[in-house]
Amino acid sequence: MNKLSDAFSGGKALAVYFTCGDPSADATLEGANAAVQAGADMVFLGIPFSDPTAVDPVIQESSIRGLASGTTTATVFEIAAKLSANTPVILTGYANLVYSPGIENFAAQCQLSGVSGVVLHDVPFEEQEEFKSVFK
Repeated sequence: MNKLSDAFSGGKALAVYFTCGDPSADATLEGANAAVQAGADMVFLGIPFSDPTAVDPVIQESSIRGLASGTTTATVFEIAAKLSANTPVILTGYANLVYSPGIENFAAQCQLSGVSGVVLHDVPFEEQEEFKSVFK
């Protein structure tokens, strides 16, 4: 079994979401660690994006604040690496963030950081294979 499967071993899992860098990278890490200590089974980390149209206004605003704090995708991977030792980490974001470094490079960085999964808001189910084959 892997960490993500283990999180569901009891049939249900509590997932928490943080937009990285809102209000700072340190605050994101502190909040996520506190959530895990309080019983969260997994952590979703949102990668801040300049045009987050596929999510609600609250997450859109947190993404803007995350970017304003200087958070980059590299910062997100650093946070993920620190969290993934204790809990499954799932990254959420947009396909452009994966295309920019290249799908293979992004997937390799996920693996190095201990990321358990990736959710891309703007990739329709019918178009997932381009990513799925690499991330598998």
